[in-house]
Amino acid sequence: MIKHVWSLLCQESVINHDDNSLNINRIIEGINIGVKIQDKKVNEKINLPLRYEIISSFTREGSDRREETGSIKVRLLSPKQAELSVKEHPIIMTQGSNTHRFRIKTTGIPITEEGVYHFSIKFKNKDDKDYIEVASLPLQIQIEAVKS
Repeated sequence: MIKHVWSLLCQESVINHDDNSLNINRIIEGINIGVKIQDKKVNEKINLPLRYEIISSFTREGSDRREETGSIKVRLLSPKQAELSVKEHPIIMTQGSNTHRFRIKTTGIPITEEGVYHFSIKFKNKDDKDYIEVASLPLQIQIEAVKS
C-alpha cells in the first residue's frame, strides 16, 4: 500500500540526476500583490502569474514490492472554501521501489480575494473508493491597493 509522507509548496525544485537528490528552492507561504483599485472588481477572479510547484513524497507500507498505483487530487480552495481549481494525477510506485516523489509544476493561481488559500492534497490507492485528504498547504494572499 502507498502512504503519503509529506507535501509542500515551493517556487522551484531541482532533481540531481547523479544521485537523485531533491533540492527545494523558495518555499512559498505567502504572497503580497499590488492591484490597481479600478482594475479589481469585487469577487472577480484574477490569475496571479506565479510559477510554483507542489511536491509530495510517498512511501510503501508492507513488504510487498510489486508495482502499485494510486491517484492524487490537488484542489485549490479560496478563503471561503470555494473550489478554484482541481487536478488529478496518477501515482505509480514501480516494482522494487520503496519511495516515490511527485511534482506538479504549473503557472498561475486564480485568486478572488485576500486571505488564506489552501491547496488540499488528497490521495487514494488503486482499490480505495474515496480520496482521503493527506495534506493542506496554506497560502496567505495579501492584496495591496496601488495608485494608478
